[in-house]
Amino acid sequence: VLSANNNLWPARSFYMFAKRSAPPPPQPQVRPAPTPVVPVTVPAFRYVYSLEKQRWVEIQTNVCVPNPARGFEAGGMRICFEIEEVDEKGERTANVAKFFKKNIDRVVEVDYFNEGAAQCMSEEFAQNFNRRQAIVTARCEENPLRCVGGTCQISFLMCHVVRIRQKDLPANLAANPALYGRESFFTFR
Repeated sequence: VLSANNNLWPARSFYMFAKRSAPPPPQPQVRPAPTPVVPVTVPAFRYVYSLEKQRWVEIQTNVCVPNPARGFEAGGMRICFEIEEVDEKGERTANVAKFFKKNIDRVVEVDYFNEGAAQCMSEEFAQNFNRRQAIVTARCEENPLRCVGGTCQISFLMCHVVRIRQKDLPANLAANPALYGRESFFTFR
């Protein structure tokens, strides 16, 4: 435990007025070497929402988690991990995996699919809006007195759902999903 000024003294030991004698020299703390974080690549299924078919299309893929020990960002409801999709040629595409935090109650798998479908539909609405804005902008240029304000472009990121089956995990992770820690990638559902 570090003290408030981040030296190696335990947090409960503070020397506020040491006039007569100096504090004892700090004792080096022996800390276990951190477990090296090894990227984990696993087979997975990526689901892409088809607006035309109004259903999810399944695609087999591979996912690499460069740092399964911890996420790189978190908000109020979700935690984010860096992942890479690996194609059959070994080419990698950087992505962000978002999980609902563990303190969000009653999350089930369908929640991820509902959020993904809403994201895809929102992008479709945004594109329709952008096309409409282009028409309005053209009319504004013909007669500037008709229009007030500027134009804008709206966009939503494409969202896919990825499923990694328990049976596809390496044996050490299948036996112990918390191998890299309680808040590591493979402990989220």
